[in-house]
Amino acid sequence: MPSADMECIQWLKPQNIDIGKWNSCVAQDSKATIYNRFEYINVMADNWIGLVIGDYETVMPCPYKLKLGLKLLYAPAFVQHISICG
Repeated sequence: MPSADMECIQWLKPQNIDIGKWNSCVAQDSKATIYNRFEYINVMADNWIGLVIGDYETVMPCPYKLKLGLKLLYAPAFVQHISICG
């Protein structure tokens, strides 16, 4: 059964993300790539939000563009793939 912390899902703007916890989660995932690191996605994506589950047990960057007032997820230039880390 998941703990109470694991049930907490947050969408965080980059300025509200704990960079140390984010990068620690990415570093602990054997399948994660540099594309998931905070510094990399923050430079490569003009707009993005972070999906954070629990106390940074799972993270995923979600870059988006605004089109007709809608947020559309996209793959920024020089970002081969983004995945869930955790």
